Order: sequence, then C-alpha cells, then structure tokens
Amino acid sequence: MNRQIYIFILLLFAQSAFADFEFYRGVRQMGMGGASIAVVNDETSVLSNANGLGKLRDYFFTVVDPEVTASANRTDVLSGTLGLGSVSPQDLYDELSRNPNQPYYFKSQIFPSVVVPNFGVGLLGKYEVLAQRNSDGTYDYNYLNDYGLVLGYNLRFWGGRIKWGFTGKMINRVQYHGVLDPSTDSLDLSAFASEGLGVGLDSGLTLAGPWFWIPTLTVYIRDVGHTSFTTGGGIFGMGNNGDPAPIEQSVDAAFAIFPILSNHSRATFTVEYTNLLDTKNVDDHMDRTHIGMEVNVWDAYFFRAGYHQNDWTAGLEYSTDFLQFQMATYSEPIIVNGFEQRDRRGIFKFAMRF
Repeated sequence: MNRQIYIFILLLFAQSAFADFEFYRGVRQMGMGGASIAVVNDETSVLSNANGLGKLRDYFFTVVDPEVTASANRTDVLSGTLGLGSVSPQDLYDELSRNPNQPYYFKSQIFPSVVVPNFGVGLLGKYEVLAQRNSDGTYDYNYLNDYGLVLGYNLRFWGGRIKWGFTGKMINRVQYHGVLDPSTDSLDLSAFASEGLGVGLDSGLTLAGPWFWIPTLTVYIRDVGHTSFTTGGGIFGMGNNGDPAPIEQSVDAAFAIFPILSNHSRATFTVEYTNLLDTKNVDDHMDRTHIGMEVNVWDAYFFRAGYHQNDWTAGLEYSTDFLQFQMATYSEPIIVNGFEQRDRRGIFKFAMRF
C-alpha cells in the first residue's frame, strides 16, 4: 500500500520526457539542420511544402521508402526490440530494464506516393516513441502513430518565380504523453492512448528572384487555424480515451540560395526560422533557427550539414534513377524529470521509385 501511495504521488508531480513530435520530418531535412520549406524539391514536397512540386520536371512513383530513426547511443534497445518491437509499450519497457534512466527514441515511417509537376498525393504511415524506464519503476512514455492521406497542389505565376501551394491532409492519430505505472496500469495501448481523425490544411508562398543564385524567400503556414482530431473516433477503436491534442498553427519563414559550383556540382544554402509569430517563448530564438547546406555532385552524390537545436547535423545520399540511399544524424534536447538531456539520433532511408 505504501509503495502504491508513493508511486501515485510521483506520477502526480513527475515531469514526463518531453517529446516534440511533428507530423513529418525527413532524412534530407534533418541532415540539413531541420530546414526544408525553401529547398524541398522531391516527392516529400507533399509533406514539407507543396511549392516544391513546382520544381519537378517529371513524374515520380515512389513504391517503397522505409525510413528508420533511432537513438544513436541505445543500439542495445534497437537490436533487442528488432526495431518495430519498440512500438509495443510492454516489450519496450522490458527491454529498457537493462539500462534504466536513459531515454530511448525510435521512429519508423513510410510514404508511398505519386507526384507530377505541381501535384502530388501520398499515404504516410508513421510510428514514433520516446520512452524511459526509471529506477523507481515508473515509465515515461510518449507515443504517436499517424496514418495520413496527403494531397498537395502548387500554382505557378510569372514563370515560376512565384509559387503558391496547398496541402490537404486527413490524419488518423493515436497519441499518448505521460507517465505510466506498470504495476497497476495495463501496458496495452488501448487502455490509455487517445485516438481521433483530423483534417488539416497547410499553405505556402515562395518568391524566387530572377538572378544568378536564385535567392528564394518562403513563408509557410502549417495547420492553418489548427488541426483538431474530432472529425471521427479513429480506425483502431481507442476513441474512449479522449481525443489527441490538436496541432497548433505555426508560421515558418526561410531564405535560400542555390549557387552553381561547376559544370557537375551545385550547392544549396538555407536558413529557416520556425514559429515566427510565437511571442510566448522569446528566449529560444536559436532553438527555432535551422541552418542547412547541401552539395550535389553529378545528381548522384549529396553531402549535407547543418545546425539544429543548438547542435550540428550531417547527412549523405547516393541516388540513381530508381534507387535512393540516405542517412543523417542530428540531436534533440529532451527533458526527463526536470533535467535536459541531449539525444543524438541516426536516420537511414532506402527508396525505390520510378
């Protein structure tokens, strides 16, 4: 009885691991410091900024593109759960017993899609979890599962110097953020996770100067108004636990240039600032600043670096007409029990497209 009272008090006042999960983050984006809206130019434009569809000159059908992200210092958990086992609360809790008080992050996503110049449609499936087993027996657990139908459309004006894009999205979301007591609570998601169906809209405006390095300015509004998950109860029947938290509107701005280095190489440099209109957190300007660069050689080899959340990022890519191999690393600050920690992560992606 005394142990149960102690755990109840601890759960009441404990601060869970902070997880700033976003609807989409890609490997190229994170290799370039988390910046994307002014430079995206492939099928992920449907997710990051539909204006990028205006840069396409051909049709692309992405058959499969699995992407996996995990904590770089917790390979023991990654191998122990064989990756996808990380999304099972009970399996992950058991695996974390070997090294308590250390956070673990895992994400797996896939985005089969069809894109043509100025239009694209795709299906996003994503599991994301940030968890820590504490020495007192409690369980910090943050979980997000999205299945989304996404459609993007771009309008071009003045020879493409002005682009105005829209992305509509329908998302089925399962979510949990909090502290669990495994001794009293079931670790089955249906017992504590919330679920709901939501419909949202993103919109962006891009201005590209008609000069040598194509200086480009982009303003992007994510989740216009806000995206709530009250349209339906969801496809997994977990609506009895309430609705997932709404996604608040965010206004982001970015600037980019695209210098040509030689006949067979060119570069990209970009600076992006997120939550432009957020006046509540006035001291986190560097947290919201993302700086990225990319060097493209022969349209086959890509070298990336950047600055994200006050730390460095890096990425590599090898691409052919039909295959794509990408990897990147970045770090994210998280808060566990009131203390900030750095979680460095690695990403790997393989894609097959036609």
